[in-house]
Amino acid sequence: MVPLLVGESLISQDGAVHAHMRSAMNECFQPRLLAQARIGEMTKTIIERHISQWHKQPQIELMTEIRKLALEVIFSIIGIERQDLPLWERWYREFLYGALPIPIALPGFPQWRGQRARAWLTARFLPILGAERQRPRRPGLLGNLVHGLDEQSRGLSDSELIDNLLFLVLAGHETIASAMTWLALLLAGHPAWLARLQAEAEAAGSLPVCPTDLERSPVAEAFFRETVRLYPPIFMLTRELTQEVTLHGHSLPKGTAVGVPLGRLARDPEQFPQPEHFKPERWLSERQPASPLLTCAFGVGPHFCLGYPLALLEGVQFAQIWAQSLARNRLRVQPCHPAPLTIRYAPFAQPPPKLGVAFHAQS
Repeated sequence: MVPLLVGESLISQDGAVHAHMRSAMNECFQPRLLAQARIGEMTKTIIERHISQWHKQPQIELMTEIRKLALEVIFSIIGIERQDLPLWERWYREFLYGALPIPIALPGFPQWRGQRARAWLTARFLPILGAERQRPRRPGLLGNLVHGLDEQSRGLSDSELIDNLLFLVLAGHETIASAMTWLALLLAGHPAWLARLQAEAEAAGSLPVCPTDLERSPVAEAFFRETVRLYPPIFMLTRELTQEVTLHGHSLPKGTAVGVPLGRLARDPEQFPQPEHFKPERWLSERQPASPLLTCAFGVGPHFCLGYPLALLEGVQFAQIWAQSLARNRLRVQPCHPAPLTIRYAPFAQPPPKLGVAFHAQS
């Protein structure tokens, strides 16, 4: 499954190859360039449009709708025209069938469908990349990726660009869609925090559109961080030991593959008192750069999530727009499910995909 889904992208590389790709791509997601490309304005517009459509319906499948929103965001950031989005989304859904662990490539089987979709996406990306190479470098993710250079002034090849674009779409919509779904569900169960979010958004006067604007939204940021702490989309990292390690009396030789359970780290009572409780205030009491442990849901070390600034901005925007829209339309949200919810691992940690929520007028 892994070669089909991520190819030779950042996530599957280490050492010099990873350093080359990371160096060439690193600038794309820096707050300065995100602001220059006006990506925050784009994500804000898309989130507002989707949420306004949801509230016209008595009930929606929350994860399904948020996944559509997140996929439109990442494809729009790449530069796919809006009228072409339905076709790209359909083929990308076909591509994701390759994640199903059925090692049979016969026609109609998931692996065959995933391979066929990867070929379609590759064939469509190649002329887009070729056209971008002919232009002077311009603001935006695609322009910065195509013209990005590593420390030895080497750019990315077409195959490296395509593999990394496919991975960026996967990581840039499934993970944030899961986080935003949990956020909306938690808001439904915490009306006092919903009121605080609404008040903060009104006091700010405008939504954040670049990472530096997040200083005006500490409540929304705290709510998003606490959501991701309790429900990290990536629940485990795998690493290979570069030296021998003794852990709990067991000697692990160099080269051993180990799993790091992010879900348990984020519920460590020494770091997070009352770890099973939803307490966004824990993030408000300490307004300083978060340590690697506090942001471990986004990875650590050389593989730390490139898109972290964008994910944080998108999550805060979603929280504030959702809260404002509910207040403006005088609506409350009622999840259509028995509590507690079970987490679904496929392959990210997600709420049930068909989970419904109903909108009711406030009395």
